[in-house]
Amino acid sequence: MEAAIKLTRQYWWDTRNPQRKYFIARRLSFHGNTLGALALGNHPGRRAPYEAVLEHDAFQHVSPVYYKRFAKEGESEENYIKRLAQELEDKFQALGPENVAACEFTFLLHFPVELNPPPSMKSLLSQWWVRLKA
Repeated sequence: MEAAIKLTRQYWWDTRNPQRKYFIARRLSFHGNTLGALALGNHPGRRAPYEAVLEHDAFQHVSPVYYKRFAKEGESEENYIKRLAQELEDKFQALGPENVAACEFTFLLHFPVELNPPPSMKSLLSQWWVRLKA
């Protein structure tokens, strides 16, 4: 993960887009134990010993995709996914789409039946991927 973070940053630097410094990932995710991976993942238990030296500004986080654990009472799975998609959209807008370097989401762990992100999330990520590549 550390190499992916560095490669992404280097790409935006080399293409004269140094403002693209934000990485968006899900809270409670795990991407490894390097400082960059710990900052990206935002897992409080794993981060605690290193909190004082982790980068906080460049690594932004949105809710984890765990319907059974984090859905609101009475919220359907479809509405839960729509809420998470809106949260991601809101994060892009708050940071400024032109400032986002990358998103890192691992769907295979969270959607074992479909092995894919839900259509609403896939659509949103595809839309932003086109904007990130430009």
